[in-house]
Amino acid sequence: MKSIFSLCFIFTLILTAKSQVSNYQFSTEENIALETGNFINLIGSGADDDVSEVTNIGFTFNFDGFDYTGFSVSSNGLVTFGQQSSFAYNNADYSMSFYLQGPYLWPFFGDLHTGQSGYVSSMVTGEVGSRKLVIEYAFRFYNCFDTGADKYLQVWLFESSNKIQFVYGEGVNVNCGGGAAIGLYSSTSDILNVHSSVHEAFPADLNVNPVDYVNDNNWPGEGRSYTFSPQASCTPPTITAIGPASRCDVGELTLEATPSAGTIKWYDAATNGTLVGTGTTFTTIISSTTPYYAEAVDGSCVSPSRSEVVATINTPVTVDDPSDVSACTSYTLPILTAGEYFTAPTGGGEPRSAGDVITTSQTFYIYASNGGCSSENSFDVTISVPVTADAPSDVSTCTSHTLPALSAGNNYFTESNGGGTALSAGAAITSSQTIYVYAAGGTCTDEHSFVVTVNAFPAADAPSDVVECTSYTLPT
Repeated sequence: MKSIFSLCFIFTLILTAKSQVSNYQFSTEENIALETGNFINLIGSGADDDVSEVTNIGFTFNFDGFDYTGFSVSSNGLVTFGQQSSFAYNNADYSMSFYLQGPYLWPFFGDLHTGQSGYVSSMVTGEVGSRKLVIEYAFRFYNCFDTGADKYLQVWLFESSNKIQFVYGEGVNVNCGGGAAIGLYSSTSDILNVHSSVHEAFPADLNVNPVDYVNDNNWPGEGRSYTFSPQASCTPPTITAIGPASRCDVGELTLEATPSAGTIKWYDAATNGTLVGTGTTFTTIISSTTPYYAEAVDGSCVSPSRSEVVATINTPVTVDDPSDVSACTSYTLPILTAGEYFTAPTGGGEPRSAGDVITTSQTFYIYASNGGCSSENSFDVTISVPVTADAPSDVSTCTSHTLPALSAGNNYFTESNGGGTALSAGAAITSSQTIYVYAAGGTCTDEHSFVVTVNAFPAADAPSDVVECTSYTLPT
């Protein structure tokens, strides 16, 4: 018989639902020895495409969620539970009658033959509660004619833990054109395959060419062990609360998620994706709004779906930044290009509008927010009280005029608006001029001017004494 050493399971994957086998935990070890003891023969030498009767396991064994007490083996490297094994030798056999018969263990499934010295046998060891079924194979590939067995392996089934272990003994890679599949195959077509070239297990996937998974020409190696442990039943945890976060512009954000049990794993995608963090909080540095996905994990149990938690970057806002203002009596608030007026920080106090007339000194806050970002500037408005300048009357004097004292805040100047030369009270004004009284208080000012006219003394004639007789006529 000639074998085609690939495997197709399209029909069964379409017809059945995914089960637990692909979730079995896989591990591998080296330097594991085969068991020795009193084996019972199941299939003898010279067997081709032979199967054994259903044999008692010796205890109840659970595989893929179902309890079994019996097993059957084939000379082609199949172990079947609860029914007689398949005669199939071609691991590319598309027969639905074959693939719907599972479940199967594939310690080394291919077109095999027990040869001149081979066999399949079994024994049970251990005490009640911790017993172990050992199935031993000695075989060769079918096309290696007229040779004895050149490959040896054992399948160990453990009571209570329901662990499965494939242990490989002496074996050669000469396969005479054959190949074999290693792994677990459930009755619902959920497949977990081992690549013996890398000693790793892979679940079957409709979207991936099954040849890449299941057919390997490499004997695992003497002392090599593959162990498959079922996951303990559990109640999947859920995420009970999430804590998104936001900030302005580039920077650090911390997201939160609370599991009903266990912890949180953070991913960058709703499915598959890259693990980016663990724990109930996750801190990231971002420059744009980014969704992350929280998954609750409790031991081997995982939440049914991931919860989206968004780290939001809000657009920064800007506001006007006026300078401080000093005004006399009142100040009118101008129109703003960005932001709004408030009488207290962060949009507090009373809102004010452009055009409002301010008559008391106070601080104004220009504030704006877009929900996540805010900006604020402040400026002071100082309102001064009006002042009144003293108002001396015009003066006409002879020779000079002495400037009288002024009220507080008033001062004399020789020019308007406090210009020219400042003059002090008590100063003598000896020339005619206009004097300015200038009063200032804050930004309020007032002014009054008066004219000082200084007149020159007149020059009198000085006639000499005159003695006249009778009369004297005054000269002009």
